[in-house]
Amino acid sequence: MKKLNLKKTERFTVATTPLLLNTIKKVAEKNERSVNWQVERILKDWLIEKGYLKKEDV
Repeated sequence: MKKLNLKKTERFTVATTPLLLNTIKKVAEKNERSVNWQVERILKDWLIEKGYLKKEDV
């Protein structure tokens, strides 16, 4: 499988609860990451865990 080009980004909007957003903000701050980067990390980890992506592809 072709390696994903992580340098090219696309934008999309997500509506979520204040609790979820505030939790992500806290985790991002703790890990010294932006909220955007933290959300991307959560999504990648979940997709790998569920078998939708291979770790070596990201």
